[in-house]
Amino acid sequence: MNPKVKVVVLSAALSLGSVTGARADWIVRAGAAWAEPEGNGLTLPSNIAVPAGIGANPEIDAQHAGPEIAGDITWLFTRNLGLEFWINAPFQTALRLKGSTGSDNFGNTRYMSPMLNLQWHFVPDGNVRPYIGAGVHHTNFSYAAYGHIDDETNWTAGAGIDFGPPHHGWLLNIYAKYLALHPDGTFSARSFIPGISPPMFPPPPGASPPVSFTNSFGINPWVFGISVGWRFGHAEPVAIAAPVAAAAAEPAAAPAPAVEPAPVPEKPPSACPDTPPGVRVGPMGCPCEMTVQLQFKFDSADLTEEDQQRLDKAAETLKRLHWVSGTIEGHTDSTGAPEYNQRLSERRATTVRDYLISKGVGDERMKVVGYGETQPVADNASAEGRAQNRRVVMRRTDCDAPKQ
Repeated sequence: MNPKVKVVVLSAALSLGSVTGARADWIVRAGAAWAEPEGNGLTLPSNIAVPAGIGANPEIDAQHAGPEIAGDITWLFTRNLGLEFWINAPFQTALRLKGSTGSDNFGNTRYMSPMLNLQWHFVPDGNVRPYIGAGVHHTNFSYAAYGHIDDETNWTAGAGIDFGPPHHGWLLNIYAKYLALHPDGTFSARSFIPGISPPMFPPPPGASPPVSFTNSFGINPWVFGISVGWRFGHAEPVAIAAPVAAAAAEPAAAPAPAVEPAPVPEKPPSACPDTPPGVRVGPMGCPCEMTVQLQFKFDSADLTEEDQQRLDKAAETLKRLHWVSGTIEGHTDSTGAPEYNQRLSERRATTVRDYLISKGVGDERMKVVGYGETQPVADNASAEGRAQNRRVVMRRTDCDAPKQ
């Protein structure tokens, strides 16, 4: 006799996923990044000498000076939300003096801009996964010709795309980030002497004393990058609870001594007195079969509010019948690749198990397993049949008590 408790979970509707569903995926990437500064501001004081050919109203402008190594570590703490730490080898940015008629080299600066961004990943289970993010950066200027540039903390924002397997393995990444960067700088120049116009920087020996001036100017770089990475995480979700031994499900009454009556069982046979006549029951008189129908969204392992309410009732029953144990089996329809459906079925079953645990059902009582699309109960050629095949089944393993 093989009675079973079944909880059938059917899914419908279309969605891209939701925030819920805890994860612990990590992504490590490394590659090359280019900084394209906007460059503006830092008008020179009127008493500063200007090289010939620059013209009137000169300003300092930042110019791109080549790619550098950059990389990041990203923690995906939900299906859609991630926290990224990004860092670069110092960017080499040229500063030029620009006037009304020409420009000339002013010097160079180097800076690192480590940043921390909160990201939203739109399609976490796709092979092409775009995301956006925003956060803060702290830019450190390690060198500035003819002066000093103060460090600055400011905001940053950007977007990117990952190409590759969604849960584990190698990936290719492209991205763009904007850094709000408008630091203060203190520079040294030679003062203006009428009739003499040597190069402004550095002051030549014997020339007028240098003049220091402080001003702010914009760098505000766009950072473009390409990198390769590796994602650690949910490649092949597996059962996360050990099988429950059949002997631990419900203790059997000890054999009666020859001259004494049998001891009273730990659980009364009428643990479920409302069970209708004719229903298959376990050793404690509770039903071995019941069905609770839930609604997953299509291609999702997240519970709707209605699903949670139904599982709340199931959790109360399982807490009351605390000797009941079993397996939670996930299934899908045949839409999509078999490998993807296998992972999806395991994620759905794990979601149900984790929710029941959050409601007080002991984790040692449930084992998770996924069957993908291999065990259909209806024809996948129709929408109705596919809906029936998208399910999660809870099977009671302690209902098959050995016969005495």
